[in-house]
Amino acid sequence: MSEADSATRALVDAIDEPALIVDRGIVRLANAPALELLGNRIENRDVRLAIRHPQALEHIQSARDGEIEVTGIGEMGRSWRLIVRRLTGHAVLLRMIDRSAAVSSEKMRVDFVANASHELRTPLSAVLGYAGVRSLRNRPGPLDGSLAQLAADERSVGGSP
Repeated sequence: MSEADSATRALVDAIDEPALIVDRGIVRLANAPALELLGNRIENRDVRLAIRHPQALEHIQSARDGEIEVTGIGEMGRSWRLIVRRLTGHAVLLRMIDRSAAVSSEKMRVDFVANASHELRTPLSAVLGYAGVRSLRNRPGPLDGSLAQLAADERSVGGSP
């Protein structure tokens, strides 16, 4: 192994996330996280044996710089950001950043906001209904001004007319 090959191997091995060097569709080098994720026999084999995601393969084989978000490499439902950087000739460096935790937390946030919104709207609708009933009666009450203001505020932010 030449000094340049040793340096390239050391560089790829120093990357924490799964990383590959792919040249003309062949995996030339893979670091330990990539070997663990994709199989320990992927070096010097066709990249299509390691990565079976059509959009990811198209991006890798184009040998152009870029990024793509994909799901399902390694295991179903696992989200990845693939970063492709052109090296020399047709060779590219592929870094695989696991986005599963970020995607999962974003989904939990969206679900929480949707549920919280629903939980707030239900009692608010009851209060607004009460305000509507009070406004139909001709007897003044101590909260009439506050209820009327609440109903006006609700209409101004996109609630019921």
